[in-house]
Amino acid sequence: MDKPVKSTTAKKEYSFAAIGDFHYARRKHYPKNLPGECKVIIYQWVVKHVLKPMLSEIKTSCPDFIVQTGDFIEGMIKDQGKAREQLKEALGLLSLVKVPVYISIGGHDKHTIPRKACNDVMLPFLSQQLNRNVKNYYFSFDYKGDKFIFLDTHRLKKILLKPSGLKKN
Repeated sequence: MDKPVKSTTAKKEYSFAAIGDFHYARRKHYPKNLPGECKVIIYQWVVKHVLKPMLSEIKTSCPDFIVQTGDFIEGMIKDQGKAREQLKEALGLLSLVKVPVYISIGGHDKHTIPRKACNDVMLPFLSQQLNRNVKNYYFSFDYKGDKFIFLDTHRLKKILLKPSGLKKN
């Protein structure tokens, strides 16, 4: 692992791990004869041989928290129950590091599974991590004098693409 970058504004030193795009997937979440099954098999291999050892190394380095930058599940699931199960398993894996985890929502997390399943699992998880009620996927938190801001660019793109979103002054 690289040496931590030191903040010029923080009141005390701290470290965090930034990870992203690990596309958590397990074959059991998908129907038989799935188009794109090869991707699921590859991501399942990545979870076992890359993600789990990486999280073990992160745990050993004792960061103050983890920032997950999106696409933490592969998604592509239409069934609410299986989507919830995939999300909970992925969050459970991240939670093994035993530090707070702050997740920025990605396209696979939000748009390739039923929205209700995503909201039912992700928003309570983020609320727990932030110790406040989270209703959206954009949020911020302060840590030792620094501010961390998470944006939901998928929502922003949707607003900007609406005819009413690009008003001229």
